[in-house]
Amino acid sequence: DDLAKLLVERMEFKPKEAAEVARFSHGSPGRALSINAQQYGDIRDRVLATLEAALAPRTYYNLIDAVRAITVERTEMGERFLMLEELTRDLILLKMSDDAKLIHHDAKDRLTPLAERVGMSSLVQFYEKLLETREAVMKVNANIGLSLQALFLPLRLQN
Repeated sequence: DDLAKLLVERMEFKPKEAAEVARFSHGSPGRALSINAQQYGDIRDRVLATLEAALAPRTYYNLIDAVRAITVERTEMGERFLMLEELTRDLILLKMSDDAKLIHHDAKDRLTPLAERVGMSSLVQFYEKLLETREAVMKVNANIGLSLQALFLPLRLQN
């Protein structure tokens, strides 16, 4: 709240945008100044759509298309992985409590049905695999698209 107030007062942000940027930046003023709220929201929507595709009873093609939509150059994948980590964290918290303090509380209406479709152990395993995949993609010359498909496939197989 303090960062959002500062962004409104000193940087002339609109209150809603300031609140979003403050939340997305995890309270870091430097990160808040570097975030483009519109672009960040677009990335979140794509990553969330990928989680929805992985957990929805549809064909595999939906998942592959969703993975393609979040696959970018290696230098830009860090933001996607961070977003996926945040959303997975929120899903885990929703499994524990409906009134959990979510990073993406404004997306709770999209997150809640996803949390209901998957078990806690599967989410924890997915989160662990996500961290491994991020390291492989960012530090090693792993194929990004294939790595993401391999990450999401176990979630898809449960539904």
